[in-house]
Amino acid sequence: MTTASNSATRLLSILAVDDDPLIRDLIDMVVEIYMPESSVKLAPDGKHALELLRNYDFDVLLTDIELPGMSGIDLISYVRKTIPGFPIVVHSGSRRESIENLPANIEVIVKGSADAKALTDAVQRVVNDRD
Repeated sequence: MTTASNSATRLLSILAVDDDPLIRDLIDMVVEIYMPESSVKLAPDGKHALELLRNYDFDVLLTDIELPGMSGIDLISYVRKTIPGFPIVVHSGSRRESIENLPANIEVIVKGSADAKALTDAVQRVVNDRD
């Protein structure tokens, strides 16, 4: 994982997972605008996310719950088992029950009810909480 002395301006490496290409593009633009010091890699599903996690160092996982194949819940469970304490933000329009069943210490942003700044603030918060 990357580190720096000032977490407010540190370079963050973000893995964003969403099956909707428009949402992935939006996340990419939001990070570029609100967190220009950071980088984002995009994955359309859990399988691709795991491949990226094996090949790159990330500071935070930003994922949807409803994904084709491996669900976001399964992805989160895998990450929590293999990288304990890894910062995770869920952005989801999923049913409340899905969100309520998430493991502890996960920041949740509900699609459609949050603005772009809320998303980047959540990412920064979970990373700072880990530090």
